[in-house]
Formats: sequence, C-alpha cells, structure tokens
Amino acid sequence: MWSAARQASGSSATNGEGVIPLGGCVVEAKEEPNMPFVMKISHEDFHGNILLAAETEFDQQHWLEMLQESGKVTWQNAQLGEAMIGSLEAQGLQLAKEKQEYLDKLMEETEELCLQREQKAELERLNQVLEVEKNRIEEMVQDLKSEQEQIK
Repeated sequence: MWSAARQASGSSATNGEGVIPLGGCVVEAKEEPNMPFVMKISHEDFHGNILLAAETEFDQQHWLEMLQESGKVTWQNAQLGEAMIGSLEAQGLQLAKEKQEYLDKLMEETEELCLQREQKAELERLNQVLEVEKNRIEEMVQDLKSEQEQIK
C-alpha cells in the first residue's frame, strides 16, 4: 500500500512516502475521538498499529474492503510464490542431477573411446611388426629354396 502525503498546496503526493506490507494484516474500522472514518491496520510484527482516516464513511468502507482484499491476495501470492519456488528448485535439482548423469556417461564413453583408440593403435603397430616378420620369413624361405635348388 502506498501512502499519500498532503502537500502545502492541498494536493496529495503519491510518490511512495512509505510502504505497508498487507500480507497477514488485520484491517478494521475504528472509532477515534475527533477522527471519524478511521481504519486500523495491525500485524503481530508491527510495533504498534497504523491508523488511516478517510474523508467519508463511503470512502472508509471502500478502503476497508480494498485493504482487506489486498491482504488476502498478498498472502495467496506469497503461498503460490513459495510453491512455485519449491517446484522450480526441485526442477533445478532434477536438471542438475540429469546433467551430472549425462556428464558422467559422456566421460565414461570418452574414456571407452580413448581405450578403443589406444587398442586400435596397438593392433596396427602389431600388424606392422607381424608384416615385417612375415616378409623376413618369406625371404628366408625363398633363400632356403634357392639354396636347396643349388644343392641339387
């Protein structure tokens, strides 16, 4: 709720002189001497009560209704906001958990691919060694055949 300060010219300034949180407040009509159409706003967290006055009984009733309704809406919004925050926090935690699971899986697959790459490189190296050995043995066989032909 915004308060309006009465300026010297008689006009009201609505530049946010103060803010009254209405959630959980009790707003009720009150009779004060020399002050008709007073409204009392109280809350257990306030240090005292807040008194507001309207110019007419009609305005007082209108303000009472609006202030009481505003207090309910604020409370409902706060509850809804808390529920939404809880839901979003739960979703955030779930997404963080899923992200971590995907990262773990990605790391596992990356390690597996690195291992496969190392194994492939080792197999290629062994194939080259075996190919060299095969060529050496084939040359030796060819040499032995040549020697055998010469001996005959």
